[in-house]
Amino acid sequence: MKASFSQSLFIINPNDKAFVRLAKYKIANLWRILNAIIRRLNPSNFKEQEAFSVFEELNKSYGADEKKEKAPIKHKPRILLLGPYHFKQPMWSVRANAAMPDLIKPLANFAEVHLATPIPNSTIAPSLNKLVIEEGIYHHLLPPRFNLMSIEEKNYVLDALVEQIDPFVAMNTFGVITSGFDAVTCARRNNVHSVLRVPGNELEAHKKMTQQTNAQVDNLLRRKEFYARKVQMAVNHADKVMVMSESEEKRIIEARQRRDGVFIQIRGADTAVFKPKEKYGENRNKILNVGFVGRLTLEKGTDILQEVMCKLSPNADIMFHIASPENFEDRFKKSITNLIWHGYVPHDDMPSLMEQLDVLILPSHMEGRSQTMMEAMAAGLPVLLQAKVHPEGLPGMIHCDETPASFIQALNELSSNHEKLAALSDNARQSALNYFDKSHWSEQMTKIFKQLLKES
Repeated sequence: MKASFSQSLFIINPNDKAFVRLAKYKIANLWRILNAIIRRLNPSNFKEQEAFSVFEELNKSYGADEKKEKAPIKHKPRILLLGPYHFKQPMWSVRANAAMPDLIKPLANFAEVHLATPIPNSTIAPSLNKLVIEEGIYHHLLPPRFNLMSIEEKNYVLDALVEQIDPFVAMNTFGVITSGFDAVTCARRNNVHSVLRVPGNELEAHKKMTQQTNAQVDNLLRRKEFYARKVQMAVNHADKVMVMSESEEKRIIEARQRRDGVFIQIRGADTAVFKPKEKYGENRNKILNVGFVGRLTLEKGTDILQEVMCKLSPNADIMFHIASPENFEDRFKKSITNLIWHGYVPHDDMPSLMEQLDVLILPSHMEGRSQTMMEAMAAGLPVLLQAKVHPEGLPGMIHCDETPASFIQALNELSSNHEKLAALSDNARQSALNYFDKSHWSEQMTKIFKQLLKES
């Protein structure tokens, strides 16, 4: 294959001078913008993949069945983290800036961590840049159009990266369809131990978020088999699969048709930062403050949320709070009078927002393990959620069914029963301390990956 700029690799490490890193970021940004324009003019890059059958194209990514021999570890063990590929301001900024340190720091305690991503700009991911400087993480800047490449081109780039790094474990940071599939297949080709991180059911999320116009449905069906095959291959061939919840663990075990290699690992909540504020004394505000935090997409249950707010508006005893980066304020406020719109709230400001709330509503139709839920419970907020999505039913969780009426009934009960609300608040905090504390899960992750390195 001919070498091209899109196949070149830039490595940013702690020894690079600042002006070198800045130059690499700026060059990559220019190419990213150019390719975004090209994609807008010619959006159907999927046709390139349709030249092959689904099976043939995907199976090519595995390469030969014979695996390369690996030499024993003679250096500090190296771990390759792949992704994220997409970065949309500002919600992705919230997710990545909060998630990346929690994912990387436990590994950096005993291994040399290499993060490969096409995201070039340190202003979009300041936590990533901070990790590079403070933790000695190596940041490999993939070509800006990496997520638009054909599978063959991606294989070329990733195999070159693996040859350069020589890792013993490869894992994705976010999505299964994108970086998860690439991490597992790249590891298989190069005889590297693979860990597939499964945050949630992406295929169901895709279906849920697709508006039901004929063109979009056709487009979804056209991609569905390709996406499903990528997910199934990644799940089947990963050496280990990291899931976020018991419900996801059950789903993945069924998909793999075997129990071995599946384990639960979450980021957890910082219970020293997210903690209850005294709200239930004699001077407590009589208004029930109900919060929703996150993307306003169908996947997150906005169909339920909107009907609940409309049915309970106006209501002098209930005030809704929405924290979301999406610009839907005018649309919501047209029909809902008892609403405070907070807009985009950086993760560092979330504890202050939680202090203004009494309860969190999380009507998502699908979740892996909601970070907002864990942080809200650490802050002493009971959480309303669908029972089928969070079947574990920890104290402080209020199970509802998938109808708005169920959520409305629960909110009315809490609004009229402050003693019950106070008890649920205590329960939520205790559940967070017992099950979601970040320090415990950080230790657990270190232990699991040390064992993986012994097995490699």
